[in-house]
Amino acid sequence: STSFVDCFDILDSYIVLCAGSAQELFLQHCAEIIVKACRVHVKAVRKEGVDSIVMVMDRLMVAYPAHGHQLLQPVILGLLKCVLNNEETDTPTYCLYLGILARAMLCNAQHFLSTLQLLSQEAQHEVNTLLGMILDIWSSKLDNIGDVRQRKLFGLAAASILSVDDPCVTERFGSLLDMCVEVLHDVTDSSTTGGQTDVFVLNGIEAYPETHRFKPHPSMDSEHSKRVR
Repeated sequence: STSFVDCFDILDSYIVLCAGSAQELFLQHCAEIIVKACRVHVKAVRKEGVDSIVMVMDRLMVAYPAHGHQLLQPVILGLLKCVLNNEETDTPTYCLYLGILARAMLCNAQHFLSTLQLLSQEAQHEVNTLLGMILDIWSSKLDNIGDVRQRKLFGLAAASILSVDDPCVTERFGSLLDMCVEVLHDVTDSSTTGGQTDVFVLNGIEAYPETHRFKPHPSMDSEHSKRVR
């Protein structure tokens, strides 16, 4: 409902406002409440509600990289189970879950792997096996994501793991590199500067305007959008 979305918008605002000098106060009094709200509702609401919850989780991990992932570990663990067991049948919602996992990997890879370690003990699988399954899902679902920001997040997560010397990564090096290249084509633009520029990086006083937090602006006509048409 509208009230539900408004509540999570308020939570998102508190995360931003407290990210400076009030971090300790926020972590002491608000973080546990926000994490509980995310854990209870993330798989129990419609896509519009999931959008708002994902926004809050994403903001929490970006604003508090040292603590955000640790606070959200129960939520991330639940999403990992949902993704690996293919419990979510709605593709857009499924891709939102994958986006949160990509953010978790990008913000704090060590804590993400520790969460996989917990899951491996429950599922009786090796951590490398579970990580390989996640990477395969990321690669297969990239074309289902129309939001350029989300696609960039997937590409950054893939790029962050390329240097890991592990068979589950080296065996998928080609597909991970394909993800990075495809996303790079989506987010670069040469029409304004004459050179290849990330459309999300501000150039002087000009920036690409944002119309909606979940929909790319029409000026961001990505390679993926052209292929879809």
